[in-house]
Amino acid sequence: MVSCLPYGAENFLLHQGVKSAFETTLALTASRSYSIVWLSGALRSGKTHFSIKLYEELIKHNLFPHLIEGRDIAGFLTDRGTRGPFNGDEVFVFDDVQIYMEDGELEDSGPLVAFLELARMSRVPVLFISTLARNSLKCDEHIMSRLRSGHLVSLLNPSDGDMPSLIQAMGRQRGILLTDKRVRFIARRLRRDIPSVEEYLNKVTHLSTVLNKAVKLPLLSDAL
Repeated sequence: MVSCLPYGAENFLLHQGVKSAFETTLALTASRSYSIVWLSGALRSGKTHFSIKLYEELIKHNLFPHLIEGRDIAGFLTDRGTRGPFNGDEVFVFDDVQIYMEDGELEDSGPLVAFLELARMSRVPVLFISTLARNSLKCDEHIMSRLRSGHLVSLLNPSDGDMPSLIQAMGRQRGILLTDKRVRFIARRLRRDIPSVEEYLNKVTHLSTVLNKAVKLPLLSDAL
């Protein structure tokens, strides 16, 4: 068992696979005007960490972001969508929106459509973060017509050059401090994606705990 790690904007690395998506999303959500952004990324690609980093950046822009998790979306829409216009400095970020959609809530498109219409009239941006691509959604035309008018952004894998910094950052999250030499050793042997780094570092943590050994080259090699 590996304990859950706390998310923090300071631990989020803007590698080449997410940098453009982050800059585009920040520009749109900080614009103080209506827009819909659909951000898609694979499982464990850093979407929630992305949302935390964006949340803190929006606050720096003197905005008031609302970060709503997937299982809270239905209740939030029912409540918030009936309370009149939004303030022009609000931003709505729906993380893991596929949970809301896969739970069958979209058989009734009314709450989401009403919310988006209220956002449009109030001129505030809305960001949806999902593991689903927009064109794979199974929902009615009332919703799709609004989503199609929005912007698409995607989270991609890091580049080869990003891997050392990514390994070091993800290692620090777990209390593992790696020298440059050890990072290069690891980077040459892992697939170039975040789940692979995450799985490997979790294995390192597990072996170090079970075997009561320091995180040195022999243990790093055994974890590969």
